[in-house]
Amino acid sequence: MKKAYIYPVSKRIQNAIPNPYIFNFINSLRNYFDFVNRNNPSKSGILNLIGFINKIDYLFLNWIEELPDNKAGYFQTFIFILIIYYCRLTNKKIIWTIHNKQTHYKKNLLIKKYILKLLLKKSDFILTHSSEGLQYASQLSERKLNIRFFHHPLEDNPKGNRETKKDIDILIWGTILRYKGIDKFLLYLKKNKLDKKYKIIIVGKAKSMDYLNEIKLFENPKIRIKNKYIEFNELIQLINRAKIILFPYSKEFVLSSGGLMDSLSLKANIIGPDIAAFKDLKHEGIINTYNNFDELIEIIDREINIKQTNRDKIRKFIENNTWLKFGERLGEWILVAS
Repeated sequence: MKKAYIYPVSKRIQNAIPNPYIFNFINSLRNYFDFVNRNNPSKSGILNLIGFINKIDYLFLNWIEELPDNKAGYFQTFIFILIIYYCRLTNKKIIWTIHNKQTHYKKNLLIKKYILKLLLKKSDFILTHSSEGLQYASQLSERKLNIRFFHHPLEDNPKGNRETKKDIDILIWGTILRYKGIDKFLLYLKKNKLDKKYKIIIVGKAKSMDYLNEIKLFENPKIRIKNKYIEFNELIQLINRAKIILFPYSKEFVLSSGGLMDSLSLKANIIGPDIAAFKDLKHEGIINTYNNFDELIEIIDREINIKQTNRDKIRKFIENNTWLKFGERLGEWILVAS
């Protein structure tokens, strides 16, 4: 079995909703690759790779463009660049997943753009979880890319869409970040005197207290903002109580969303911007999308009284896009083409 290293592998946050993407990614490819760092969470970022570099044949990269923002980020970035060139010299294959169109943070933009261009030039395989990612990467690259689109994998969660009282009109959940557009949505409601029309719950841990304070100004008896990590069982209960799960993301940033797929696995009634992975799922007929906030309100008013989603269509989509099937497709593509 081929040896591989995957970045990042780090300790999960205790008693909170983790991002299980890397864990599931590793398990999905267990019949194809032996990930040498799967049980070795790193406290030193990409520097951890140095001890494994001569033991591997494949290097898998995720969210690597955010490296300059990490502790000792400039030094880590310098070492990372050397590693990429070393991989090319020693014929180690580089597999890069593009998760976002732009960095979520405005720091170190020039270095991040350099990392992006470097990976477009040096990656042997590029993976994206939205069809828009194909066009995005190809437009930025001067060479023909070996790139494929796979839906972000997910699993059926039988606890979803229970027949519970729907006492939340709109639920917005996940880490509270500016690119997710919560402030813009709340401002629109305020300006159009709609801020007391819907019962809205916004829950997630804020990365910036300044941004949290901005959106806290919109709180009223109908709009509640909870700055907290939520355990997964609590999230399930909230999604089951919600008539609509809303993702008001800014269009210029997003390609895919783990929160979108987690909500879909619970058979939620989802509305998001008409871009990237959201647009792909709209074409599958399993979520709704909007182009502007005027259109969004029309969709909310229509969907808020829908008693259940199209469960059969959602289940069929999930069956075709499980982590197991994703791993089979990805593993065969990489190994056959290597």
